[in-house]
Amino acid sequence: MKKVFSMIGLLLLTSILMVGCGAAQPKDTVKDFFTAFKDGNLKKASTYVKGDIDLTRNGDAAENKKVLEAISKRFSFEEPKEVSNEKDKAVVSVKVKSVDVSEVFKKVIEEMKPQLSSGKITDQEEMNKMVSDLLIKHMQDKDIDLVSRTEKLNLKKNKDGEYKILSDDNFRNAFFANQDKVQGILQGME
Repeated sequence: MKKVFSMIGLLLLTSILMVGCGAAQPKDTVKDFFTAFKDGNLKKASTYVKGDIDLTRNGDAAENKKVLEAISKRFSFEEPKEVSNEKDKAVVSVKVKSVDVSEVFKKVIEEMKPQLSSGKITDQEEMNKMVSDLLIKHMQDKDIDLVSRTEKLNLKKNKDGEYKILSDDNFRNAFFANQDKVQGILQGME
């Protein structure tokens, strides 16, 4: 009889351990993503995202990589918290700290105004490169403020049952603090 109870106990313990070691929870996916991102491992970070990590939205992979690397140098996050988890969708809240992108754009504009007003830059490609280089330079500038905020990331299970972060506006907001102010800054240039 002792052997039967021992065997049942062992089976229960094994079952519990197997369930506990199942698929990653949504908050684990977010934590693993940001950890890889913070460590500069963009290849690993991209495995946690459904779609591309295209923050620049211009399709230039090399430029996007440079921007991501610049952001990761001054980026931090706190332990993610699961907000909701229903069927194949989940929402995870995470407190992040990153460069104030509105301040970055102000600096870029200040540096570019003399060249633009003098007419020295006439080639669109040259101007795009200059903007990109200045953005990256100022994202790494220690004098640019960091902004803390809580973002809610959307996740969805893939066909293998793994949660992936959706590359949507909420996702981009996690990297670009105060991006909503940039439009006003650009309109102020006109």
